[in-house]
Amino acid sequence: MGRVDDLETALPTVFGAADLRSRGLTRAAARHRISQRRWVRVSQGLYAAAEVWAATAYRDRLAASALARQRNFHEDKVLSHVSAAALHGLALPLDAGKATWLTVSGGGNRPRRSPSVIIERATLSTCDVAAMTSASLPGVVARRQTSRGVLTSVTRTVADCARHLALPDAVAVADSAARLHVGVSDGLQDVIDRQVGWPGARRAAAAYRLLDPRRETWLESYSVGALHLAGTPLPEPQVRLFDKRRRLRRTCRRSLARVGRRRGGGRDDQVRR
Repeated sequence: MGRVDDLETALPTVFGAADLRSRGLTRAAARHRISQRRWVRVSQGLYAAAEVWAATAYRDRLAASALARQRNFHEDKVLSHVSAAALHGLALPLDAGKATWLTVSGGGNRPRRSPSVIIERATLSTCDVAAMTSASLPGVVARRQTSRGVLTSVTRTVADCARHLALPDAVAVADSAARLHVGVSDGLQDVIDRQVGWPGARRAAAAYRLLDPRRETWLESYSVGALHLAGTPLPEPQVRLFDKRRRLRRTCRRSLARVGRRRGGGRDDQVRR
């Protein structure tokens, strides 16, 4: 057996008991390193090197933790919902939490919710599941990632998030998917149609009706969902007003100038044209 210091460099960003055993490490070694503050306990049964964890962004922490939990404890389940959104590079909800989301379609598994893991039981078609490769993962997440995990497809991920998250968060996730992946809108409609009658299906349908890839930021998308819930007329994204000569309409410039004067700016002719 090699020295622990030599083997530690071969560990993934987040690792568990199975990862330790496969590299000749023990739980006692984990407890020792935690006591020395060289490792941190990420969640129940999962650890990370302190320096690596401190330098890891929140999204990558969620993704790496999800991969480790599936790899060590839930190889028979599919990463889904917020965990899959993090791995797909989609927008995350305002409060994404720390739990790993998983879906199982059969067997004796029951739905489960705890601070570290959320397990949903639902039908998974072949088209709803995608395989992961190290090449498709962010660098820090792919670090020493040896197993090929599975997660829900982009469209299934969006639909599941839309059913379970608040509407503003659901719109943000859906808009980001439509911006990043061509054809998501049509595929998402197919998934939502298959989920009619499922818990949260009406919320998912409402999020789909609000989907618009022209929105450029998470805040813009989230605000649309919030405004919709408040019954406020929704703004049209990416609107440009031109005159007949294809120039920005002068009324818009004057409006900008008036705003500038209210904030202590100069005259209209000081507005750049």
